Amino acid sequence: MDKHLDTHYADTPIAFDELGKIADVLCKDHTRNDTGNITLYDVTIYPQKPSLEVTLPAVQILGQMSGQDEGEDPLSVGDWVVVRFLGGDAERPYIAGRWQNQETTAVAQTTAQYPRTRIIRRGVAWEVDKDGKASLQLKEDQSFKLLDSNGAVLLEVIDNGGGYEVHLGGNAGLLRLLTENTIGSLKGIWNGVTPVPNDGGAAIKAAFVLALDAAFTTANSTDITRAK
Repeated sequence: MDKHLDTHYADTPIAFDELGKIADVLCKDHTRNDTGNITLYDVTIYPQKPSLEVTLPAVQILGQMSGQDEGEDPLSVGDWVVVRFLGGDAERPYIAGRWQNQETTAVAQTTAQYPRTRIIRRGVAWEVDKDGKASLQLKEDQSFKLLDSNGAVLLEVIDNGGGYEVHLGGNAGLLRLLTENTIGSLKGIWNGVTPVPNDGGAAIKAAFVLALDAAFTTANSTDITRAK
């Protein structure tokens, strides 16, 4: 038979999808990543014909966003994936998507929950329920930051070992809350209040409470912030 013993795997047309496992991750600065822009993966597949184990180097994943809408949901070593071949060419593989682990049920949903989006990465659970309400569930010893368009911290949730602390805008936000809002309100009280004779200071007390309440409400209207 012609070329029976020296047929290369790439010489065999691939008509079917193959199940593979991520063997290595090639970030954009990896020496074997020629793109310099996207993450590539080494994938080990187990084709039936020929019956051998083959590792495909530097394979791109399908469906990652690019252009103005960018995003990446990275794969990890050991993740199972489905591999396809563009035009049936074994030299042009790509990762079509993840192969769902049927032993994992934490993200599966019931009929009542559908269509819910739930993603768990490194123990952090991000969810958008069927009504569009979003939530983020942290695991122990993790923190969460909300940043503005310039990367400045607007809000930070920190595990302090016995619970969680909520920091508003980092130190700058707290300083503003204590100075511009609170002290500014106190100054406004003395400049604007009109003492009422023989009322025992009731007018000043009422103005004081209203001004401080307004200061904290302006800083952040949530009940959590006002309580803090």
